[in-house]
Amino acid sequence: MQDLKAYTNRRTTRHPKSRVRLNLKGGESAVIAGPAKRRTHVISPLSKPFWTRLFATDDPVELRYLIRGLMLTLSSTLVLAAVGWMAWGTALVAIPYFQQPLKDIRIHGLHRLTEQELLSGVGLKPGEALLNIDPYELATRLRAHPLVHEVDLRRQFPHRLHLSIQEHQPAARLQVANEVFLIDSEQRVLQRIATGRFSAEDARLLLVTGLRPQALQPGMQLQSSVLAQGLKILHELAAMPQDARTVLRVDLSEPQNLKLVVSVDGSRRPLEVQLGGFGFANRVEQFRKLYPSLLGTLKKPQMVDLRHPDRVSLLQ
Repeated sequence: MQDLKAYTNRRTTRHPKSRVRLNLKGGESAVIAGPAKRRTHVISPLSKPFWTRLFATDDPVELRYLIRGLMLTLSSTLVLAAVGWMAWGTALVAIPYFQQPLKDIRIHGLHRLTEQELLSGVGLKPGEALLNIDPYELATRLRAHPLVHEVDLRRQFPHRLHLSIQEHQPAARLQVANEVFLIDSEQRVLQRIATGRFSAEDARLLLVTGLRPQALQPGMQLQSSVLAQGLKILHELAAMPQDARTVLRVDLSEPQNLKLVVSVDGSRRPLEVQLGGFGFANRVEQFRKLYPSLLGTLKKPQMVDLRHPDRVSLLQ
């Protein structure tokens, strides 16, 4: 009778081997087992038996693995400590730096507006931190002013604000009732100006009269077809030489027959030029050519009718 204790059912541990499949002639194949690869494992120095194995081992290969794990752990710890120290120091310096109050506002591009007129009502509080100012919201509030067209806003820390303003350019003076306003080429009311207190630049702007009386306020957008025709006349007049621009005003009182009221050779009585309701470019150019003859020996006419394409009528 055989002794069963001499034989054991426990099998020896086998390491997985890599296998290579070869294709042979005749469609047959064979599998060849390759040598097993040895897996390396880096032991963390934080594990409990690390230090015991480090000083107790005599195997140079294992000792090299242990030292490599120790160096990786120490280098990672030093890097994390340096990053944390830099972040902490940056926070200590940056928080007071960015929390300083606004002290200086520099504005560029103002022409008709003053700094006080621009900043009044935009909501800038004394001592407000520059970091708390929303540049987009502030630019929107600044654009609400009738004279402001575009705003370029830039914060310069710790306490400076730069504003670059582009104003609307007035195209004419519009007189309604007893008030005079500046308007641009898109019929936007820009500013109310006191009668008789025009600046030298405002005095060079042509005056538009005869518009139906209505209550106007700066910032209003007009939608008048008659005023649009009058602005076309102003555009054609702007192309004329400066010495020929003797126009005093554009009369819109008759929508089907717009008029120019001009002075000729210093005459106290102005000259009325009837342009009709269309074709202003050709008629303004026709008047420019006719103007030198009005300064000649002919008697000063009181009215020039340019409404007819084939003739010019003079009324003395």
